[in-house]
Amino acid sequence: MESLLNRAVVYESGGQQADWLESQGFSAAVAPDGYWTSTTYAGGDTNAFIVWLSVAHFQVTGKTTALRCLLVRGASDVLPQTGQATSYSATGGEDGDVQAGVPWPDPRFTNNGDNTVTDNLTGLVWEHSVSNSALTLSDALADAESFADGGFNDWRLPTVRELATLVNFGAAAPVTWLNSSGFSNVNLMYFWTATRNMTNPATTGLALYTDAPQTGGITAANASAAAWPVRGGE
Repeated sequence: MESLLNRAVVYESGGQQADWLESQGFSAAVAPDGYWTSTTYAGGDTNAFIVWLSVAHFQVTGKTTALRCLLVRGASDVLPQTGQATSYSATGGEDGDVQAGVPWPDPRFTNNGDNTVTDNLTGLVWEHSVSNSALTLSDALADAESFADGGFNDWRLPTVRELATLVNFGAAAPVTWLNSSGFSNVNLMYFWTATRNMTNPATTGLALYTDAPQTGGITAANASAAAWPVRGGE
């Protein structure tokens, strides 16, 4: 569901994501509201993830909330699985039942021994021992680009979709999972992405909360968050 969001669309009055989808061939019935996903929040299975087309964010809400749904079919050879393998529904059809997307390799991550970790699913290379210093967005961009570990000089701040690939939606505590899967020093906090918040791109960007986005997930920020450098990608 998140792949339908266009991060170049300004959403000041809330309806532009839906308008853009309509311009791409969707029905005018698509509204700037919350839409259900089939992915349960592993940290509390009475909740599930939703995507807000009004503000282009995803977050968690109670399963008894009345929201919209947009049905899908087929199998993507581009989007990876979320990591959720448990079904929380007696009737089936949830993420853990379908496990749609590209399967994860085993091992998912490889520690390269030079303070870098390769994600064998995406091919991206990440900083291994994560710095949790709070930075402004401009300082985070500069910090990532000056990173030199592994002997490379092409480090950068990840896009919002790149950073979101590090979240294991099947783990009740994704930070614990990351620290046991090849990374170290990953803490419960927000991390900057290189993707701007189009409501006010001059001063705000998008950040990701690392511990399963129960408090807002991808959200707009204009204060401080940490930088997690990445390199590679196509």
